[in-house]
Amino acid sequence: MRARSTSPDQSWPPASSTPTPTCSTSRCPWPRSSTSARHARGRTSSTPSGSAHFYEKESWRDLPEGALPDAAALDAATTEHPVMIQAWAPHVPNHAAFNSAALGIDADLPDGEGGITVEKDAGGRPTGRVSGAVNDYYNHTHNDFRAEVWGRIPFIQPQLLPPALSGAMAEQNGLGVTTIYEGHAMDPEHIGVYEALYQAGALTLRVLAAPEVLGSALDIKVAAPDEDKLAEHLAKAEAIQGDRGEMFKVNGPGYNGHLAMREPYKGPYGETTEGHWFIPSDIIELALREAARRGLRVNLCGGGLKEHDVVLDLLGKLRTDGVIKGGEHWIFQHSIFLDARQAERYAGHGFDMTVSTAFTYGKGEMYRERMGEQVLADLNAFRRMLDSGIKVAAGTDWGPKNPWESMALAVTHTMGKGVRAPTTAGRSGSASGRPTPCGAGGRPRCSAGPASATSTRSVTRT
Repeated sequence: MRARSTSPDQSWPPASSTPTPTCSTSRCPWPRSSTSARHARGRTSSTPSGSAHFYEKESWRDLPEGALPDAAALDAATTEHPVMIQAWAPHVPNHAAFNSAALGIDADLPDGEGGITVEKDAGGRPTGRVSGAVNDYYNHTHNDFRAEVWGRIPFIQPQLLPPALSGAMAEQNGLGVTTIYEGHAMDPEHIGVYEALYQAGALTLRVLAAPEVLGSALDIKVAAPDEDKLAEHLAKAEAIQGDRGEMFKVNGPGYNGHLAMREPYKGPYGETTEGHWFIPSDIIELALREAARRGLRVNLCGGGLKEHDVVLDLLGKLRTDGVIKGGEHWIFQHSIFLDARQAERYAGHGFDMTVSTAFTYGKGEMYRERMGEQVLADLNAFRRMLDSGIKVAAGTDWGPKNPWESMALAVTHTMGKGVRAPTTAGRSGSASGRPTPCGAGGRPRCSAGPASATSTRSVTRT
């Protein structure tokens, strides 16, 4: 069995502090009985021992006890089924919890291991809670301990994908969605599920998919990308390209970076960082040139201002060399931060963009705390993109899955604490001034509840 939690970035330990490796049960605030345990008990009562059962709950913040349970609490639900509450969002430090059947660790385990802290009681026994670099995806600690443990967990079970996709498509149909773009963290095997549904006549949405090249979202340990690996991945991407008809098309490879900024900012453990590059710039340039030569529609993924600077300089170089002409309609996903000049330059290269509005709702306060108030003016800059002539779509990668909520958040720029981020609500380059509470001064009403910030990854994207 597996339970999924979402982005517990502010629970034990506080993001701004150094994780404490030991904690006496008598002085720790987490209750023995928990809502999570009651949910687990209800699901395991109808699940055969040894079988996995997947269910989703919102953030730990929504639990009455306001905390993740420990192994003792989860054992009250079941000792026959392994239970793991996942850290399902790219927040670090992050937090996860196990019951005794899933724990597989004992008092001999070090208190800390490669960016992971194991909480222990006063007797030195693991409590079932771990923190640090424990998030499921975009976890690039190159940690042997984590790789060994996570490698034994069946996170993706193929038999569950068709019914999950069918249910997700029906949900999106009910919201008025007719077409989706799957262009992020998509391996050929994932696209193959859509292919199978298409062949079976079971697609109820038009699907455009793009295989990820040199991907690093879901890999337990990511090898450094090089020219040989790029050639291998591009060949696989090219092999599955094609127009299968009105309902299913595959076009383009994807590449990504991770919040590289122009100025240093505070990292997850209080250290100074400028972000992380998954792919070095020389490999990015080669990838863009090769994709253009093969006639593939490039799909870039990133979010930091420095990433845009580097990519735009490369695009200018390719344009000068005659490799691209500006009519390719390449795509940049997320574009979490984007300044006015960058938007104009992307428009000049004919780029389209997708943006997940929950990067403001769910992470705006974290960006403010770690990078400073000034970065909010460039956060999720929909108006700036539109004014520059960029075609923009709202993505459900990190929520919300409801397209109408995405539209509302694109206008309100609501952050999770109920304030409006001073982002580009006016014309290009302008800002909306100080944050305004949701619903104040004639502002649109806030999205109801915390679901927009805590929605788990969806298999559909709008």
